[in-house]
Amino acid sequence: MTWLILLAVAAGTALLGHAAARQAAHQAAPLFQQQQQQHHQQQHSRKLLQPAGAPQQFGYVSGRELDRAVAALLASATQQQPKPPPAAAAASDSVAAAAAAAAAAAAAAAAAPPQVRRCGTKEGSSADRAVAEQRFQTKLLQLGYGDQVLAATAAAAAGSVTSSDSTGGGISVQPVTQIPVFFHIVQYNGSSSGNSSSTLEGFIPRRRINQQIMLLNRAYRGSFRFLIQQVTWYTTDDKALFQSGQDSPGEMRIKDAVRQQQQQLNDSSSSSRTANSSAASSLHVYTWAPLNQVLGWATFPEAFYKNPSKDGVVVMHESVTGGSYKDYNLGHTLTHEVGHWLGAYHTFQGGCAMSATDGGDFVEDTPAVRSANTRCKKTDTCPSLPGEDLIENFMDYTPDACMTSFTAGQKERMLAQWAAYRAGS
Repeated sequence: MTWLILLAVAAGTALLGHAAARQAAHQAAPLFQQQQQQHHQQQHSRKLLQPAGAPQQFGYVSGRELDRAVAALLASATQQQPKPPPAAAAASDSVAAAAAAAAAAAAAAAAAPPQVRRCGTKEGSSADRAVAEQRFQTKLLQLGYGDQVLAATAAAAAGSVTSSDSTGGGISVQPVTQIPVFFHIVQYNGSSSGNSSSTLEGFIPRRRINQQIMLLNRAYRGSFRFLIQQVTWYTTDDKALFQSGQDSPGEMRIKDAVRQQQQQLNDSSSSSRTANSSAASSLHVYTWAPLNQVLGWATFPEAFYKNPSKDGVVVMHESVTGGSYKDYNLGHTLTHEVGHWLGAYHTFQGGCAMSATDGGDFVEDTPAVRSANTRCKKTDTCPSLPGEDLIENFMDYTPDACMTSFTAGQKERMLAQWAAYRAGS
């Protein structure tokens, strides 16, 4: 029988010192069983049931500190890249040389990482997106934001908006919007002997999570600030559950179990400082090892109201900052998927559409892109339309080291989507 065991919770703001909270935490869902409780009893009582202090607000570090941290991560990733093998000595026997070359090629192919899918987020058809956009614009008008946001987007496209700290419209980003983040780390234990948490497949130490949040705040600086509310580690002995794919029964089993427990913790907490984990404004990040090598996927803001328990972002655990997945281990898989969670589409949405609203991404300052870019190489895939491909944009498919920015128009859209669907909940 599948079992999922709560290992630890760190850096939360919930004050859960009473016995009722302890009982609620262990009766959360069928996936959380107690047969392994004794092994981790001390860690449970220390980190789950006692105050953990204020959330770590990485967004408040200075821009220079963030720049240095990101530069260090980039340097570290470069140093960790395997060095190419030395050139083989010329062989006197051409047949032997050919055989050696074939063997080397086979070995390189075997050592190469499997092909990855950068993103599995489902945007829907062009017609679906057009209908969703109509609902979105109607929602903005009802909230009194519509005309201002549209005007600000046009201004951004004309280059008159240069500061990421001002939208030029009706939605102010001063102060920066703060988003509570709940990390749910799913781990696989294939041994019946009970491995330590640091040897479990999928384990992510708190240090890497902290680095990931720093990177996320650097990417969204001036618009959003992400604050760690809670980090929870779960362990399963079911390999299929650990490899749950997008929209699979396994994904929903994990998310339903986590949300049930989170709701019980919300109900048992008397602290007014505790963020409501079930709100549309709370970001849930899940990590495990999805099948088919998809790096991540997310839900869009409006989808929360159809299926709130599914809301959030899923990323492959090795794509979190400091992971081992070559080209995709700096942490920008999460940056990209959070962009979707905030309502941004891919830059290549709609291909070489004549306008942003003609099947595109509904952002005027992102040039048309024929298809996803997977290499960090300057190109113009829609030469008959203005602008080169923004290969450095977080909403393309280039490697992490290539990604550096959002456009002003993308920030406008994410802030507007936040106001329409996630703010105030």
